[in-house]
Amino acid sequence: MKSIPLFVIVFVAVLTILIAGCTQPGQPAAQTTSQPTPVATPVPTTQLPDTVRIADTSFGRILTDAQGNTLYYYSIDVRGSGVSACTDQCAIIWPVFSVDAIRVSSPLNPADFGMITRTDGTKQVTYMGRPLYFSSFDVKPGDINGSGINKVWTVANIAGTVITTPPTTVPTTRQTPSLAGGGGGGGGY
Repeated sequence: MKSIPLFVIVFVAVLTILIAGCTQPGQPAAQTTSQPTPVATPVPTTQLPDTVRIADTSFGRILTDAQGNTLYYYSIDVRGSGVSACTDQCAIIWPVFSVDAIRVSSPLNPADFGMITRTDGTKQVTYMGRPLYFSSFDVKPGDINGSGINKVWTVANIAGTVITTPPTTVPTTRQTPSLAGGGGGGGGY
């Protein structure tokens, strides 16, 4: 009889044990080489600047456009009517504030802004039901030269109220102009 070399016997025994170990129940599955999990790369978004901003002034906190130009109310306008009383020559001196979309930051709320269509078809932004205007008396951003004119023009404050003079903490002897305005028929420009 021929003898089987010892290394063949050892090889067969090891192979048998390995095969048996892979098929026994209760054994953990063999680990596989894991691939790195792909990480989602965020898509950069460009946030557009606010179309209406707040400026701290001697009149308190007022509304401006994105460039810092003061916005105004016309006290002859009827709040919430959807109509601007400033037409014709008035609209030349007091251009309307119009943007395609309102973008604001807190504490302003986009729901407080709206849009009306004027009789000439121009779109005009409103705040708390009041149409917003620029003043041709303002030369550069930050100017507030239109407030108080004819006692019917006022800066657009964030409270949505009409004011015609800057608030003061020093008592004065002069009378404060009426908040109700005056004039009528659009002549207060």
